[in-house]
Amino acid sequence: MVSNILQNFHQKTYRFETIVTEQKNPAYNVTKSYARQVEAYYLGKVKEEYRFQLLVVDFDFSDDEDAMGKFIKK
Repeated sequence: MVSNILQNFHQKTYRFETIVTEQKNPAYNVTKSYARQVEAYYLGKVKEEYRFQLLVVDFDFSDDEDAMGKFIKK
């Protein structure tokens, strides 16, 4: 049963979004958004572990021109 449910994830696309709020000073916050489109592939079960491969197919960063560089470093 679990195997059938996990196979439903196979070749599906998901959107992961990270929202970060930086407090520059007590009165000023900056919010940045990092979104990724991810394809998930179920590779099967090995011993007691379910294996997946995730492939990022698209990036969407906030307007911060340096956001991509910071995100890739992390």
